[in-house]
Amino acid sequence: MVERQCDKCGSQSRLVRDGSCAGCAARRSPLKLTPGGKLDKAAYVFAADGRQRVGRNRWLDQCDAERAERCGEFREVRCGKYAARIHPTGRLEVQDDSGWRTDDLEKLAREQGDAFFRFAQGEPDLVTVMCEAGWY
Repeated sequence: MVERQCDKCGSQSRLVRDGSCAGCAARRSPLKLTPGGKLDKAAYVFAADGRQRVGRNRWLDQCDAERAERCGEFREVRCGKYAARIHPTGRLEVQDDSGWRTDDLEKLAREQGDAFFRFAQGEPDLVTVMCEAGWY
């Protein structure tokens, strides 16, 4: 406890570790306790706005991948009638010999649902391309 109040929250308690305001640190911290006194894991995983929290290293890796994709980096895979570009962010751009093309196969798969996966079962070359991109 200190005499001077915090300008932001009015608390007089400070952290021993670095002298910062304990009240402000508690509001910033993702660690919350349930009424039973146990760690609330949902509060740790999700931010107040509903987005999922990610660690700093994962966030930095994601930024690097986005930067590499903007610079035009990709890996090209060809299997049968399908040619694919695998981007650093994981985006899979696919086209076939007949002219069919998609910029994001994952988005197409989400939109089409089961119909897409039934189609893919009849296309072993497409399944091979998806395996090359890390889809299992």
